[in-house]
Amino acid sequence: MYLNNVVTGKRYIKKLVEDGIVDGWDDPRLVTIASLRRRGFTPESIKMFVDMCGISKAQSTAEYAMLEYCIREDLKLKAKRMMAILDPVKLIIDNYPEGETEYLEVENNKEVPEMGSRKIPFGKELWIERERTSWRSLQRSTSVCSPATR
Repeated sequence: MYLNNVVTGKRYIKKLVEDGIVDGWDDPRLVTIASLRRRGFTPESIKMFVDMCGISKAQSTAEYAMLEYCIREDLKLKAKRMMAILDPVKLIIDNYPEGETEYLEVENNKEVPEMGSRKIPFGKELWIERERTSWRSLQRSTSVCSPATR
């Protein structure tokens, strides 16, 4: 089986390793079992990918997007959801009491309630993404993060 637009031939990979272009067979840029595991692909996601593609004697190809779909589907039920503000802008709410903090309860994973929940502080100072600072983008979405979760 071949993945479209990806080097999968062992002779090509061997040459890349010997020429020093990649660090080894487990280099994350390659698509070997070792490199996929190093990138965080679970055995279940790799097995799901093989099951979806099927096994045949004829030459077959698959899209790399299908492999990515399998890891997303597998991790969707296992991983906790977190927030991150990568390019922060400080937002101060004028009419919120100084020094007061509320804690909002947020689920760790909406698909799996057994993973529990966490408390996120909400107060006078919040952080938002820089790209969301225009008035139009603030009207569309209000994803904010308090300083304690930054």
